[in-house]
Amino acid sequence: MIIKLILDRLFRNKLLIILPMIIAPSIAMLMLLFVEPEYVSTAKLWVKDREEESTLLRVQRSSIQEMTYAEVQREIITSNPVLEDVVRSMNLTTPKPSQKIFSRLTGLRSQKKSFKNEQEAIIMAVEQIRKNTWVDVVNSEIIVVGCKMNTPELAQELNKNLLESYRKQYLKILVYEISEYKKFLLNRLEILQGDIDQKQRDLFKFEQQNPTIVSVATEGGESLRGASTVSLTRKISEVSPVPEMQRDIVRLEMERQKVLTRFEPNSTEVKRLEEEIKGRKELLKRYKDELKDLAKLSIKQERLAWELKEARRHYAEINTAYHQILLAEGTKVKQTSSITILENPSFLPKPIKPRKKVTLFSAIFLGFILGLGLLYIASYLDSSYYLPEEIEENIGITILAVIPEEEYLNGQENVDKKNVLGIE
Repeated sequence: MIIKLILDRLFRNKLLIILPMIIAPSIAMLMLLFVEPEYVSTAKLWVKDREEESTLLRVQRSSIQEMTYAEVQREIITSNPVLEDVVRSMNLTTPKPSQKIFSRLTGLRSQKKSFKNEQEAIIMAVEQIRKNTWVDVVNSEIIVVGCKMNTPELAQELNKNLLESYRKQYLKILVYEISEYKKFLLNRLEILQGDIDQKQRDLFKFEQQNPTIVSVATEGGESLRGASTVSLTRKISEVSPVPEMQRDIVRLEMERQKVLTRFEPNSTEVKRLEEEIKGRKELLKRYKDELKDLAKLSIKQERLAWELKEARRHYAEINTAYHQILLAEGTKVKQTSSITILENPSFLPKPIKPRKKVTLFSAIFLGFILGLGLLYIASYLDSSYYLPEEIEENIGITILAVIPEEEYLNGQENVDKKNVLGIE
């Protein structure tokens, strides 16, 4: 009964299903005329994080952050400087011709837009490229770069220019980092050289004013004058902690200078060293007050010589770091070779958008669903009886005979004719 009723309704209202299944795909095909196609180009890169020889440039990473280097490369690729360079090299401020089916049929392929100035055009082009570009990090060393445009050749060209701009920007970042360290080290070397020159002058002046005091050669090694002074200095070194304290103070001061290159002057580490130096100086002052004049001069001469020696040692350390930076600068150009292209930019011959077959079958299916909905509404609003079983079920009376629809209509037509002719 139910199946018979459903089939009868389907047959009587078949147009309610057929028409949506025809109209929906027609509308979908019409919409496809105005959809811009999209082609994809991909490239695979192998990026290696090389170990720096210079301790200043070396980056320490834990195993938890093993993906950091590849993620940094992803951010560089999608950064504004790289994308702006691509926009300028490909002249993307002027939109490329449209590849819509409607545009190709009508010849209206221009996509020109008006901008207030060139900078606004570049910003808009960069944002458009950023939407059409993606970088997938496969692991800590492998990344995949993808681009999509309205033609396969343009997508491949965009990918090639993106990789070239990425290499240039990456090298620029490396060179900038080195140049900043060079400026810093050169400034420190100038300060230290001035300090060494001043200490040499102080030591030379002191030795001229006190010729009987033992002098320490500025090139290292000790030159002694006067046996009595030497014996006195040795005795003072053996029985008095002053020379050792003096060395500690100088060592702490040099350590404070090193700490100042890494911390702020008001940091805890710097304050701790300053307090320790202050305490040592106060203690040293009490000891020095108890020494004889000759002993004080000997201690001062030893302090000057020690400060000069330590300043030269510190200068040599900074100078070594500076030469390491110079060597690193010469090898940074080759470091871009750590970016190896495993797969050159290639493109898919078929567009990923629009997907005509999927769109067409989806439209047919939606049209069928819409037709079923219309059929349900039409059946719900129709109160006519089309089958005897419907009448029997509703009024509870058995139907003995059924007049075929054609005979009923013919008989009705004859009755109408008789009424027209006046025949009873």
